Amino acid sequence: MPLLDILRAQNEWWSMGKVPSVLLKDIKRIEFGKAIDQIDDERILGIIGPRRTGKTTILYQVINKILESVKPERILFFSADDPALLPFKENLFENIIKTYYEDVLQELKRSEKVYIFIDEIHFLAGWEQWLKKYYDMKYNIKFIISSSSAIHVQRRSKESLVGRIFEILVLPLSLRDFAAISGKKDIAEYYQKFTIDEIMTEPALSLIKFDEECIILLNKYLLYGGFPEAIFNENIRLWQEKLVSDVLRKVLYRDLAELYKVRIPSKLEELFVNIAANTSETFSYSSLSRNLGVSIEAIINYISYLEAAYLVGELRLYSKTQEKSLRSNRKFFLMDCGLRNAVLRSMTIQGENIGLLVESVIQKHLYVFAQARGMKTSYFREKGEVDIILHSRDTLLPIEVKYQSSISKSDFKTLVSFMEGEKINKGILVTRDLLDRIEVKGKEIRMIPAWLFLMVVS
Repeated sequence: MPLLDILRAQNEWWSMGKVPSVLLKDIKRIEFGKAIDQIDDERILGIIGPRRTGKTTILYQVINKILESVKPERILFFSADDPALLPFKENLFENIIKTYYEDVLQELKRSEKVYIFIDEIHFLAGWEQWLKKYYDMKYNIKFIISSSSAIHVQRRSKESLVGRIFEILVLPLSLRDFAAISGKKDIAEYYQKFTIDEIMTEPALSLIKFDEECIILLNKYLLYGGFPEAIFNENIRLWQEKLVSDVLRKVLYRDLAELYKVRIPSKLEELFVNIAANTSETFSYSSLSRNLGVSIEAIINYISYLEAAYLVGELRLYSKTQEKSLRSNRKFFLMDCGLRNAVLRSMTIQGENIGLLVESVIQKHLYVFAQARGMKTSYFREKGEVDIILHSRDTLLPIEVKYQSSISKSDFKTLVSFMEGEKINKGILVTRDLLDRIEVKGKEIRMIPAWLFLMVVS
């Protein structure tokens, strides 16, 4: 099939004048709005994140929006992993651009502005050098790219595209986004107006306005996770099989193994399962090394791969000295609780490990919350442990997770001790369903139900 025919098949709006509705989906993620805000910026726009988070749908939605004011033929889309393009693999990027300008637009590259969308760009050899060339030569082209290999794009962009690319990270949904896409947009918008400071002082009645609906949402979220397709799946067994095959194994055995030349990719999977089974607990590199039968250096590398692929996140020890923080054991958590359940074959959220599961979800939400605000998350351990410390130059907030309906003095002993040591007056205790405010030794502790905390920090 000629290259032009392949491009026509991928760009149906050239003939239809619009993006086929089946490609658009009814729901728009918040990242769609972020992408639209950047569409007139001259920099390359990168949509990156794990597989199955809706990046390709966002591209189609952006194209559909641009079509409101741009002629259809001035928008080019192609997917770099389309098998139909394999016969043209040699110099594919240049061949596509040449075909597009000569056979579709029939004009020179410095003519009227065009928008070029490249999906799964990491499959395109030398893509970063081509983008740098076109960007530096000031061609009137807005490049919008996506990649499920976030690690690949970020490494290449640091090497070749510094200052030339703006990245939007698309992760599994937060609980609030999960609510909005589940048809509970009014609830999501209601809790979006609150801040962490406000839920520390807001009257209880206004905070629990939608408590029953949110508890139902949280229970499904904890089991299915935050990948958008989870919302429309009712068969947990089939959904978990899909997560393992379409997300986890493609990332481990295809993306990471190929990019980093991992000799035994099954060890990556073993490490991921090990972290999943013990999410939110502390790990030492040496113990992981013994468990998996690989060197400590390999463990350090493997964890960095999993983190860069946004499969896991880490908490370091909160300490005034960086050396102690770096030396200490880490806590690792999964970026999606549904994926954790899938690899462990957990088809119910009942049981003794639900506390760790909730803690992991809270760690993920706070990680995203902190990243967006230039803050950090850590954990504290000294005789006792505080699960999460949210901190920046101006903020220090200890958060303890006790997913239970009954709280005793021992449950906040270390929290109070940390507050005394750091001379701060407020802390949070995340509970199952308790919403209250208590004072201990002059320190104020706000007990907040997990569903409420997650709806606010989303």
